[in-house]
Amino acid sequence: MHEFSSLLAKTFRELDIQLFQGRLADVRVEFSERMTSAAGRYFSRRKLIRLSAPYLRLHGWEKCRTTLIHEMIHAYLDVQGKPCGHTPEFRRLLKMLTGETSIYHREDMSPYARRSRHLYECPNGHRMYRKNRIRRTVSCGICARKFDPRYLIRYVGRVEETS
Repeated sequence: MHEFSSLLAKTFRELDIQLFQGRLADVRVEFSERMTSAAGRYFSRRKLIRLSAPYLRLHGWEKCRTTLIHEMIHAYLDVQGKPCGHTPEFRRLLKMLTGETSIYHREDMSPYARRSRHLYECPNGHRMYRKNRIRRTVSCGICARKFDPRYLIRYVGRVEETS
């Protein structure tokens, strides 16, 4: 993965200059072996773009490069002080820079999709499914808008997904 890390850094610098006038100099970029539910992600507080190494292995460098541009658009909007979500401006830039109109590529990560979820239930019977375990005390958002100890959710267990 080291050879791709240096290619990633070089490509990031080139794209920053070509597409974003060098405004992303403070943003870092890295691969993650653990990232299996998304192709890429931008962390605004840390000024960090993280790309999925499994995604690179599944789909090759060209798709990974497109994902990098997608995440760089998020970073660009953020450093401009603009909302950096999938806003109309984001979508306009994405289409202009990559030709893509879809912002989601979940099916691209399907070989890594989890087949089970964690099930939680509140005292009133509302059920919630989460991909990760909740590690703090949480109340049901349906029963109370703010935290309310009367509606604490309890862990039921892991359940297998049916397709």
